Amino acid sequence: MTSNLSRHRLGFAALLAAFAALALPAPARAEVAPSAQELPAVVVSGTNFEIQRTVAPQVFARSARIQQTAPGQRSPYLGAFTGNQVNQTVDGMRFSNSLFRTGPNQYFSWVPDAFVSEVSVSDGGNVGGSIDRLLGISPSHLEATVDSSLGFIGTASFRDKRIGITLSTIEQGNVETAKGTVPHSSYNQRAIMIQSPWATGQKTTILRSHSRDLERPDKWNGGLRSSGFQAPSPYTWERQDYTLLKHEARFGRLGLAGGFQRFEEFIRDGTKPIHSELHLLILNADYTINAGFSAYLSVNREEITYDNGMAPGLSNPRQMDDDVWSTFRQGVRWLGQTGALRWVASGGLKQVEAGSLTVFRNPEAAVSVSYHGVFAGYDRSTNAPSYFSLKQALTSGRGLSLPNPNLKAEYADTFRAGYKAGPLHVDVYEKRFRNAIQSETVTNNPLVYRPYNGGSMEVRGASFSFSTSSLLGSELGLDARAEYNFGRNRLPDGKVQPTDKTTPFVGYLRLSWARLWSEFLFQPKATRLSPSDLNDVRVFGHNSGYRIVNIGYTLRPLRGWTTALALNNLFNDHGRVLGSSVDIPKRGLSISVRRDF
Repeated sequence: MTSNLSRHRLGFAALLAAFAALALPAPARAEVAPSAQELPAVVVSGTNFEIQRTVAPQVFARSARIQQTAPGQRSPYLGAFTGNQVNQTVDGMRFSNSLFRTGPNQYFSWVPDAFVSEVSVSDGGNVGGSIDRLLGISPSHLEATVDSSLGFIGTASFRDKRIGITLSTIEQGNVETAKGTVPHSSYNQRAIMIQSPWATGQKTTILRSHSRDLERPDKWNGGLRSSGFQAPSPYTWERQDYTLLKHEARFGRLGLAGGFQRFEEFIRDGTKPIHSELHLLILNADYTINAGFSAYLSVNREEITYDNGMAPGLSNPRQMDDDVWSTFRQGVRWLGQTGALRWVASGGLKQVEAGSLTVFRNPEAAVSVSYHGVFAGYDRSTNAPSYFSLKQALTSGRGLSLPNPNLKAEYADTFRAGYKAGPLHVDVYEKRFRNAIQSETVTNNPLVYRPYNGGSMEVRGASFSFSTSSLLGSELGLDARAEYNFGRNRLPDGKVQPTDKTTPFVGYLRLSWARLWSEFLFQPKATRLSPSDLNDVRVFGHNSGYRIVNIGYTLRPLRGWTTALALNNLFNDHGRVLGSSVDIPKRGLSISVRRDF
């Protein structure tokens, strides 16, 4: 494995640890577009974790398990973990924040796939691992894709040596599935990104995305669950806005990156108008010392405003809240090699100041070694509670939340070993998760909550991938990926149950020959569901897995023009990504036209 400082010299990269659980079929556009060539990258991560595997964004969308509470509201899984237990970064800069819940959340799509040139996965950075997306501007082009089961996607870009501009627009109606149209399942987004390398080793990026009137299908439509019928209840993201402004520079041995991010949502939950806004200020730095040693630093300040939409009263003492959370990371790395033996070791301290409530201060460390393709690694990462965990009463508009002075950070020890040779990658892992942060009801009248540490989790799994553009010297391209996961959750009372929304197996297979290609996406029915899963209308009665076959053909009739046809979900499967609120779209034709300049 290799460090962020050498991301373009990856020792054994190339497997994505999750599976392709698309609630949207793979669009033809990924087949049309040439490989993205981003403007010169300057990545200053300010973190200790080591990149393990790297993949193109269109492959990640197909071969990673991505849950969607509503179409476009995507939450990627690494094994049994998602939400605030998976660290998300953009160009090495922290994208995750304290408003990320423990379970699935809606923020991943706020950075459009069309703006991403590379996705990297790591065991470190958080208890569930890390996902980093490298932003990039595609070569100058215009492109439009129409899908008969979904709607329209359009992209455009201009790029020269000094500046790049890219636009993305998505306009999709209610999802058409094999069982019929799903009400309240449309999605839309408008986005723009500008990048400019002012000088060698320096780059500025501005990104803005906006969505409006997005309805949550499982709330609006209701449904059956283990505790009975859940009545329909309006729930709409009336507006989602995201802004990123960052500048990165490298001065010899010193790398600096500063940035500002703004996350804002307006939600209508029944009659409650909920508003949240978070400003995230970031400074990352790394300094190369000598002999493979380097030091890193990351400082993050979050300014949070939250309005629960309920008038103050006995059951809701506070409607508004303003708070500041801060995260500090600092430590050292050591990258070395002797003959065929290579290693990366790192260690540091992570400190989270959760507003005025408490401070979490914990060491983090990682080490990995490789020898002639055989590799092994260990990682210790920690996670502080989310804003919602510590302020459940405020965010729900009910009761009081008591602080817990004895609350500790969650932590996980991850052990991984495997083999990488050419296009083949195989590994096995075990993750031991401790100090799970829960919420308990102290009293019901008055209603009082308190966070506490309770329970643990063990997750084991294995991954396999084989990827080549020329199998045995032929024109046949092959990309095969599979992952197995088994999770066990140990509750504070000693009971053992399956981890939430954990699929036992996910698989992806792609074959290409000249202009023809085909894909097979597979997830079996989950045989182990937690009580939480059974009481979720998105899972109860919808645990069927899926078996998706897509086929396509690419045509280049004129110089600079590309047309792609794809028939998605060939056998009209009505399966569902575990935990999503909408089935896979029905069999549909996708047509994409692209003009490169």
